Amino acid sequence: MSDASRFIVWSFCLLALLLCVQVQSYEVPKAKIEVFYPKGFEVSIPHEEGITLFAFHGKLNEEMEGLEAGTWARDIVKMKNGRWTFRDRLAVLKPGDTLYYWTYVIYNGLGYREDDGTFVVDAYSGNGTVALVFVDEFSAAKLDTSKWLAERRFSGSPDYEFNVYVDDTPNTLRLHNGHVVLSTTSTKRQFHKNLDAKLDLGSGCTGAANTPSDCVRDGRQRNDRLPPMVTAQFSTRQSFSFKYGRVDVRAKMPRAEWLTPQLWLQPKNQEYGDDYQSGQIRIAYTRPANGKIDLYTGALLNAEEPLRSAKVCHKVGGNDSSDDWSDSFHNYTLEWTPRELKWLVDGKEICRQGSESGAFSETTVNGMRLPNSQKLEEGTGLAPFDQEFYITLGLAVGGFNEYFYDTLKPWHEREPRAMTDFWKHQKPMLDQWLDDAHLSIDYIKVYAL
Repeated sequence: MSDASRFIVWSFCLLALLLCVQVQSYEVPKAKIEVFYPKGFEVSIPHEEGITLFAFHGKLNEEMEGLEAGTWARDIVKMKNGRWTFRDRLAVLKPGDTLYYWTYVIYNGLGYREDDGTFVVDAYSGNGTVALVFVDEFSAAKLDTSKWLAERRFSGSPDYEFNVYVDDTPNTLRLHNGHVVLSTTSTKRQFHKNLDAKLDLGSGCTGAANTPSDCVRDGRQRNDRLPPMVTAQFSTRQSFSFKYGRVDVRAKMPRAEWLTPQLWLQPKNQEYGDDYQSGQIRIAYTRPANGKIDLYTGALLNAEEPLRSAKVCHKVGGNDSSDDWSDSFHNYTLEWTPRELKWLVDGKEICRQGSESGAFSETTVNGMRLPNSQKLEEGTGLAPFDQEFYITLGLAVGGFNEYFYDTLKPWHEREPRAMTDFWKHQKPMLDQWLDDAHLSIDYIKVYAL
């Protein structure tokens, strides 16, 4: 072979080697995914000289089977503002959703893929701010029925509060000076009936359709007669629910004993079982103790002790006026992400529960496990708090389970005449007790994180 021929062959091999090196050195850039509130998302990669096409294939909350087209299958043939971008302006993605995808790029005439991509939505994009998705500042004359359902029913499982929830009296629910005020009064004052009478809450009853005792009770046929008190409770169970976000409530708590202020999140569906097995998030509640007001926050996983209070945090009341939760308004905050639940009061963290310290399904107390632990293991590490919840605001009187460890309460746990014993104790001091039996709420706001 002549020298000229050897040079040509050598040059060709060198060129082939350079091309091979160039081909092997290219990797599809990791896609940037942005999710917007209330709808829409984008998937993009930065432009690089040589790219002539970008393709996105994806599915929501369902893994891709190999290189299938997916719910979204789009070729982008034009770069804009330095990026190759796929957009869907109508899709609704919520925190906790998972986007499964693969991307394809033509670079210098050859095709390359990024396979097995996953993206978990944990926040919305947009100007470094969070989106306000629900708000009520209670500035109207009446409760906004497009947001809230005021309950009208007897209490029941699992806590059997000593009250009826009613929706038609300013004695238990009123809006005043930009606040909603929840109070309690006696059943006799409200309905002009003795506790051994029959009480029918009528067609406006909001109780379960298959549970007649939610709507009608006859005190003559019950050992505990009728509940001695009436209170108020309202919720967004018919209008608004969400999964993950931040909740801010500004409220002033009651000072009276045996009252539980309800600043709750309740599960939209009983995915993991009933009686709190599907979870209840308590943004805040209080209880008098030793002349002060103690503060509680946390998450419930079961109705009965000792599992009930396993994930509840307790802040002992102090002498400082800033710890008097019934003397002035305070800001109670819940931050709920796919990884954890965090509670703050006036901006200071007081409680944190989450999957990073162990899945909720692993909760044990004195060797006792949650009866639905296997069901919870089918969810995420945050289960049961990996589903949509709605807001409940209310005021409850006494009941079972709630005061299980209180040895000074004027009734015995599970005693058939517990409500009668409670009423016998409270009746002589009723008016004085009612003076301190008010929960005032300035506003509630929910943000998508």
